[in-house]
Amino acid sequence: MEKNFTHFDHEGNAFMAVQSFKPWVTSSYQEKGLLQECLRVESSAKEMSFHHMRRTELNLIVTFHTTTQAIAMEKYCKVMNIPGRLIPVPVKITSGCGMAWMANLRYKEEIKAFVERFPLEVEALHEIEV
Repeated sequence: MEKNFTHFDHEGNAFMAVQSFKPWVTSSYQEKGLLQECLRVESSAKEMSFHHMRRTELNLIVTFHTTTQAIAMEKYCKVMNIPGRLIPVPVKITSGCGMAWMANLRYKEEIKAFVERFPLEVEALHEIEV
């Protein structure tokens, strides 16, 4: 008897596995217990993956030539109460230093004005789903 199971690796990626039950190796009682245990593990993995799924939304990503400028942006934004955070540059775009500032798109105009007013060397402003 074969049974397909969905398993999840450490990054949450799903993959299929086939569990084969050999009646000549295990008794029917052991086989039934193993099947129940596998089904329990499968259902708990599905619940965990549902709770750990991240929703993507359109965000403003500010990239920089240097890490110093990225950290300066973080400090200025904290002082000016502009919400956002430093993140690694998403794969969809490239940057000189590998760090970027991410903020909700609704703060785009505030951030544009902020970047023009302060002495920050910004590489680019991107609107992407993260």
